[in-house]
Amino acid sequence: MKLLQIKPVHHKFDGFKAFAEEFAIGEGDLVFTQQFIYEPFMKALNLKSEFIFQEKFGSGEPSTTMIDKIFAAMGDKKFKRVIAVGGGTVIDIAKLLILQH
Repeated sequence: MKLLQIKPVHHKFDGFKAFAEEFAIGEGDLVFTQQFIYEPFMKALNLKSEFIFQEKFGSGEPSTTMIDKIFAAMGDKKFKRVIAVGGGTVIDIAKLLILQH
């Protein structure tokens, strides 16, 4: 018996700019990433989304302290989407950000 089946849809882009255009990243979106990714690939796009940089809250594996600091920085803001760009730590924390907001 199959109770639930989720089929992912894969998209491929030549760069972050094409991704941002396709998904209309802007106001109401939160992009959770790292500064070293933001600077060369995202900054020049002048997106109207909000950005949070993981390394400003700690390094290494996600910890409760790190996540609590990120939640505090987000405040009561509500976001339409949380977009995670980075490695495992960024992706793992973004899963919690989605639940929070």
